[in-house]
Amino acid sequence: MSGLISVDEIGNLQSGEISAPDREPPWTKYSQHLRVTICSLMATLRYDERQEPDGTWTVFDVFTGLPAIVAGHPSVDLPDMEYAEELAAILNANDLKQRLSHGRVPGGFA
Repeated sequence: MSGLISVDEIGNLQSGEISAPDREPPWTKYSQHLRVTICSLMATLRYDERQEPDGTWTVFDVFTGLPAIVAGHPSVDLPDMEYAEELAAILNANDLKQRLSHGRVPGGFA
């Protein structure tokens, strides 16, 4: 069975003579997997940015709450959100690469 519906069957569906199959479209399983994968990655991102009360930005380790250390310096007093977002993205990419190279999958289920 191809899973396709014929033109005659479409006409019958519209007239109510037959009902639609009780199955999800074939792409549903992939979109659900993709959503789970993206959610797993998002849930395991180690670094995020936050705006401080004085208006500056900090990139911090979500597991410790402490500022991320970059080249031996804490990533505090960053001038704007875009800079902080880019720095967090770079740090997250490096962290993910390191975890994958050590056989640890995102989500920590290795």
